[in-house]
Amino acid sequence: MLLDTLTGQMPMAEKSVDSRVRRTTRRRTPGSWLRHLLRLDGGDGSSRRLLAQPFLDYYVILATTVLLCGIGALMGLSSSSVYSQSLGHGPYHFAIRQILFLVVGAIAAAVVSRLSETHLRQLGGFAYAVVCLMLVLVLTFLGSDAGKGNQSWLSLGPVSLQPSEFAKFALVLLGASYMSSRRGEMATPKGVGGYLGLYGVVGLLVVAQGDLGTTMIIGLIMLAQMWNFGVPKRYLGALIGLGLLAVLLLTAITPYRAERVLSFLHPDNGASTSQQPLSAIYALATGGWWGVGIGASRQKWGGLYDGAQNDFVFAVLGEEMGLLGTLGVILLFTLLIWAGVRTAMRQDSLFRRSAASTATAWIAAQALINMSVSLNLLPVVGVPLPFISIGGSALVSALLAVGLLLACARTEPDARRSPDNGASTSQQPLSAIYALATGGWWGVGIGASRQKWGGLYDGAQNDFVFAVLGEEMGLLGTLGVILLFTLLIWAGVRTAMRQDSLFRRSAASTATAWIAAQALINMSVSLNLLPVVGVPLPFISIGGSALVSALLAVGLLLACARTEPDARRSTAASQRTEPARVTSVVDGGNRG
Repeated sequence: MLLDTLTGQMPMAEKSVDSRVRRTTRRRTPGSWLRHLLRLDGGDGSSRRLLAQPFLDYYVILATTVLLCGIGALMGLSSSSVYSQSLGHGPYHFAIRQILFLVVGAIAAAVVSRLSETHLRQLGGFAYAVVCLMLVLVLTFLGSDAGKGNQSWLSLGPVSLQPSEFAKFALVLLGASYMSSRRGEMATPKGVGGYLGLYGVVGLLVVAQGDLGTTMIIGLIMLAQMWNFGVPKRYLGALIGLGLLAVLLLTAITPYRAERVLSFLHPDNGASTSQQPLSAIYALATGGWWGVGIGASRQKWGGLYDGAQNDFVFAVLGEEMGLLGTLGVILLFTLLIWAGVRTAMRQDSLFRRSAASTATAWIAAQALINMSVSLNLLPVVGVPLPFISIGGSALVSALLAVGLLLACARTEPDARRSPDNGASTSQQPLSAIYALATGGWWGVGIGASRQKWGGLYDGAQNDFVFAVLGEEMGLLGTLGVILLFTLLIWAGVRTAMRQDSLFRRSAASTATAWIAAQALINMSVSLNLLPVVGVPLPFISIGGSALVSALLAVGLLLACARTEPDARRSTAASQRTEPARVTSVVDGGNRG
């Protein structure tokens, strides 16, 4: 001890105490594990710099959604073909409708992603009123069951909508607005009662339609929103208990729901309701590592039938794309939910925090329930898999939720400071908008662009070439280019749909999606609907590699178009007549 004192060293006992103190002080506080996982306060080096990027959440949400929608379009084409033909339609009837709804949903999501908090609050009230009106109309002669058993669809001529799907989006916005404006009242019966009234009206209308699955999702959205705002646990516990009791009661008094539960508990009872869950398990089991191939599912021809395209699309995906395909989809949903939670936790507005967290919980709950049904972990409840199941209303509604997440990701504190701090990265998008705005109807003339001399600079020839085109050729020129791309994509889709070979069908559809995605992203960047991502406009942007690659894709489409069944028969017929014509000419020459 004396030697330690003289040498200025700490005694061993004190060292051990000090080390314990240091370890204690480094111990994370309760709840900090989540913040560390999300890298809101932790990490170091390159990982911390990457995770601190202002628009990281925006990019992750956008990229995962695009990939999930691409997988959904492919699976929609495959899973719905058999059921579509059984109804007397063409094999791609539902797939074409799904693509049209995808376009509508993408446009709606892009619009929502640009709305301010004030406009989002106003949209919530308006959407709630419209949804309630539509839900009431569903219970009238305008309602339809669309062959599903529940009167949940509103028939508007050739289009059928499911208002209960849009009710989720309306409730997320209006609920967040209500709670954020009455923060101090949410611990009182008056505040909670008013909030429950908003959900109660919609919930009763949906229950009256017989849609228990959607009602459960709405209930989960409500509980997630209340938990996020710190509503007392006694209220949450009471609501959970009442909700479970209501589900049990509605299940017991409805024969087909009770049969589904019994089939889940006893799948070998031979009931017709156990056929689809058992076929789903068999589909997943036979998919192996790599799957049987896109379009080659056997269970969609038999046991899954009408469920292959919606409730059990995950099973078809597992059969055709294998274990790696299902894990890939799960990973995409995980990344989307991770980015959504990060977006919510990084907000400085109660409204945006509530809206982002609730939208994320909505997508997560639907995905988890749908996958659990395919894995026979839950009874069949009729909940679609977001972005992948066939269903136009569900797809548009999920994309609206993504648009809301993107709007919140754009308004994170770091992201808000990024475009407004005078950084050089904001110069080109602003110049692009100015170029398009000054082009007018006819443009300023070829070669007369002013923005290529200034704000656009090196981006004028690639990322923002569409803006230069709009400035020089005007609105008519841009519409002409959009029309040409539309015709090319239309012809590519026709080529893919008319193939009798799975390889050519997949190659043509993928090449078409590639060109369409690049064109859409590039134009959206010029219109300031997306951040700058460095994607060239096919055939038009400067870049030799990109041009050659796009032309190779066109060559692939031409090869597939030449091998369409009608084209092959036409070629074969002309070849049969060709030798006779040549012989007559030769004979004529000999006689001469």
